[in-house]
Amino acid sequence: MDYSEIYVNEDELEIYFEDYFFKSRELAELLVGKMGKAGVTVSAAESCTGGLIGAVITDIPGASDIYCGGMITYNNDIKISVLGVSPDTIEKYTEVSFQTAHEMAVLVREKFNSRIGVSVTGFAGPSGGNDKDPVGTVYAGVQAEEFSRVYRLSVGKDKTREQTRYAAVCFLLSLLNDSDIF
Repeated sequence: MDYSEIYVNEDELEIYFEDYFFKSRELAELLVGKMGKAGVTVSAAESCTGGLIGAVITDIPGASDIYCGGMITYNNDIKISVLGVSPDTIEKYTEVSFQTAHEMAVLVREKFNSRIGVSVTGFAGPSGGNDKDPVGTVYAGVQAEEFSRVYRLSVGKDKTREQTRYAAVCFLLSLLNDSDIF
């Protein structure tokens, strides 16, 4: 399945930079309730967020009804050997790319047999990045039977590592809450 590539700039993410801890919890509560009522499940493959998506969701009562599980694939070897990302994808496009985020979302959905797979890979800082994808660039993938999308988030290199990680989590939770797939 092909996927849509969507660009999201720093201005569009501004709502997530203040009170991000409380926003992430509020969004997770909405998501657990909505997905629970619809009987929809989700799984996550995380790199730069280091398990934060899973942690935020599983802090909510009822999460076990919707959250199948997750994988922290911080290292490329783990992305390849455990999750199953193609080494060719990482070699050709790098671990921080539309293509890698797409594969991660597809593969985690398959591995956990969930209705939706989400993925996050990026440069949260303070180091890393390149001219095309500087620090603060995060790719977030969402994959379901009905569609597959990858978003390139430009969080901004002046944001802290924590702000970058929470912006990515809040963005994905908002996206799932606004989704028309359940």
